[in-house]
Amino acid sequence: MSIYFDNYIDEEGNVDEKLTLNSNGFACLTEDIESLVDKYTGVEDSSFGECAEIRLDVMDLIHSIINNKCDIEGYEIPYTGGDSALSPDDLEELS
Repeated sequence: MSIYFDNYIDEEGNVDEKLTLNSNGFACLTEDIESLVDKYTGVEDSSFGECAEIRLDVMDLIHSIINNKCDIEGYEIPYTGGDSALSPDDLEELS
């Protein structure tokens, strides 16, 4: 698995089949977004605590890509060991 993604496990031990950002991925994404804003504004720490909405949008995009819900031309989604790596075209060829 990636250092940024895991399968969510609830309190009862049920494992979600979809990958999601883990706490390390969440922290790194937050730092990266804040760094981008700081870079373009030229003001250090200008975005601290101000990027929650942007982070959620980026998280939605990331989750869509890693769980093969987003078709991006020329981007090959890495195989994660499950059927999630199959594109709709691959599924049609199998049937």
